[in-house]
Amino acid sequence: MMKQVLILAFIFVFIILTACGNDTEVNEPPVEIVQEDVTQEEPEEIEREEIESEEIEETNLNYIIIDGEQFSTSLTELYLSERNLSNNDIAALRHMTELIRLDLSHNQISDLSPLSDLTNLRRLYLRDNQIRDISPIAYLTDIRRLDLRGNQISDISVLSDLTAMRRLILRDNQVSDITPLSNLNLSVLNLRGNQIRNISPLANMVETTDLNLNGNLIIDISPLSGMTYLVYLNLRGNEISDLMPLRSLTNLTELDLRDNQIRDDSPLDRLRRREVEIDLRHNPITITR
Repeated sequence: MMKQVLILAFIFVFIILTACGNDTEVNEPPVEIVQEDVTQEEPEEIEREEIESEEIEETNLNYIIIDGEQFSTSLTELYLSERNLSNNDIAALRHMTELIRLDLSHNQISDLSPLSDLTNLRRLYLRDNQIRDISPIAYLTDIRRLDLRGNQISDISVLSDLTAMRRLILRDNQVSDITPLSNLNLSVLNLRGNQIRNISPLANMVETTDLNLNGNLIIDISPLSGMTYLVYLNLRGNEISDLMPLRSLTNLTELDLRDNQIRDDSPLDRLRRREVEIDLRHNPITITR
């Protein structure tokens, strides 16, 4: 009888110990939960690495694609005129930082912001686009030649610091105030077809050789008297009547004064003796020599 009791007691203890062992195994899952939390963070890390990788690739581009054509980012000259390019089409140009010469003439461009980082540019041609705001050009301080003809530009204040520039074409725009040009030392300046009345800012351009002021609203040309390096001068289509300031321009070879209000052309006698080519057609001249 005693043996049976002991056997039953042993069995009872074994059952209890076995149940405790099962409870211990059930309590282990929290370790697995911690592991699951760790794996949930992995996609974020992978995504961050992908973004960083994309940024590295973008800054190390070997080429860009514009209008279906591939261009190396090491190019120093790029000609993209007459391609009907839009603002979106030229966005990739920001990577072309080696460019020295860029031609975007005859397109549909209005936003120049992709060009602001192209600080090596020396020649930039933007003729016949839809440009109003030229503020991004302010960063291109190494520019030597700039062609902006045939746009809708009225504010040229950003040009005042581009003192390396030597040739500026601004014809056929909406410019009336040329004060920002007073600090520039230009050899060639074309302001034809604007709304300019006051040309006094040009008085300091004593080394200018080629000046086109055709088709403006100019009456007083006295600021031109000190521009003695002038070889070509076009004053056609203004409201000029007094020619005395031109007497000192003895280096002139060609002078266009058509379509003004000139009655007395005698101040041009000295220029005539130097065989300057002078065109006075369509003026109400009554006094001549």
